This record gives sequence, C-alpha cells and structure tokens, in this order.
Amino acid sequence: SVACGTTLEFSIHMVCAENASGWDDTFVLSTGTVSPGTSTPINEAFATGDPPAGWTRVNGGTGDQQWTTTNPGARTTPAGMTAPFEIIDSDYDGAGQTQDDSLITPAFNCTGASSVTLEFDTYYNDYDSNDFAYIDVSDDNGATWTTHTTWTADVGSSATASHQTLNI
Repeated sequence: SVACGTTLEFSIHMVCAENASGWDDTFVLSTGTVSPGTSTPINEAFATGDPPAGWTRVNGGTGDQQWTTTNPGARTTPAGMTAPFEIIDSDYDGAGQTQDDSLITPAFNCTGASSVTLEFDTYYNDYDSNDFAYIDVSDDNGATWTTHTTWTADVGSSATASHQTLNI
C-alpha cells in the first residue's frame, strides 16, 4: 500500500519461450492517477480505519449517528457484504432525529479515462416517503456536486446486499 501521489517506477522484462527473444521496458506512474486501460484508482474495504485514510465524513443531521464502521446497532451483515462496513443507523439514533450525512471518497484523477464506474454493495432501508439516499459526483474537487443516483425505496435487504454498478 502506498500513499496517493507517490511516484512508482516499474520495469518489465518479458521473454518469449519459443524463440528466447525478449522485450524490456520501464514506465513511471504516480499513484492516484489513471493509467490507460482498465485500472482501479480507489478500492476500499473499510477494514483499516475509522474513517479510512483520506475519506471524509460530514454529519449534517440532528442526531448523534453518523457514518461509522463500528455498527452501533449490531446489525446483521447482509450476504454479499463483509464486516466491517460503513453504516449510518437512523433506527439506532431514535425517534425525532434526522440524518443528512455524507461519506466522501478521496479525490482521484480520471483524466483520459473513457469511462468511470462506481461499484459497491449496499443495503438502504427506506423508512417512509420522506426518506431518500443519493450519490453525488464532483468533477472539481468537491466545490460543486451533481446528483447521479437517488433512492426513494429499499435497495437490497437486511438479508442480502444489492451490488450496484453505476456508470459515472
């Protein structure tokens, strides 16, 4: 594991077994940037910290509950997910409290990418018609946000998480 922005140098040496000819090349890549082809600029299992390094949690509601990996209500882990996981538990917060909280990834550079995909497993329990969850995307380091996806009904269940693949 290396910090975002670290410069790494790679050296490749390939030999063809059929005629013993070879090929050598080197390249330099700064972490946090997207290389041509398929790459994963961020992959978080939420197992290494609370909050994970570089992530931001914003508590905008009236209750004490906010994003955490401690699972304060001791909820069962839905199939398809692995504990620990990020959770905000409005039921545990109690009646009369509100959640308007954000879990924000570190910024990463997708310059040159022909497509960007966000994949994750989730269980969103919609309590009533006033509840919603949304996924926002920023292309200016968080100065402005655009809502990409809004949920106004359950997604997944307490028994089985829903695997989401969103083309950003």
